[in-house]
Amino acid sequence: MKKYSVVLDGAAAEVEVGALPGGRYRVVVGGAAREVDARLVAPDTLSLLVDNRSGDFALVPSGPVWELHGKERSHYLMVPDPRKKLGRPAGGATGGPVTVRAAMPGKIVQIEVAEGDRVAAGTGLLIIEAMKMENEIRSEGPGIVTSVRVKAGMAVERDAVLVEIGPAEEAG
Repeated sequence: MKKYSVVLDGAAAEVEVGALPGGRYRVVVGGAAREVDARLVAPDTLSLLVDNRSGDFALVPSGPVWELHGKERSHYLMVPDPRKKLGRPAGGATGGPVTVRAAMPGKIVQIEVAEGDRVAAGTGLLIIEAMKMENEIRSEGPGIVTSVRVKAGMAVERDAVLVEIGPAEEAG
């Protein structure tokens, strides 16, 4: 059985999945085990049979989040990559300029830095609410905050620029 830490409909959960014969799976969520038959019936449609209840779900990938839309309800599933953070840097080599972008849509809850602030690796930059969870975005390395492109209360889309950090040498 493989273990996964996921976010399902905004709540963190531990999930274990093991293959059974005939394309079925044993799935354990929060200690409750279920037998699941899952079939991809079209490139964007998943048919599930769980505890003798069946349903088809449209699959809509949205970055790290998978939206599953059924007749009666929708679910949002994110399987975080433990090697990545919700705010991911882009650009520059180590010591060069870094642009911190939103990994998924969300709302800015709090800004923890201002332009001109010196930051170290691990310094909190801002808090973003995504999928009903608050996540602190931290600096990946040292530098000087050159631009804060968002404000508290602001909604952001995936890949929106949040903060820009320049090399520490820029502070004169």
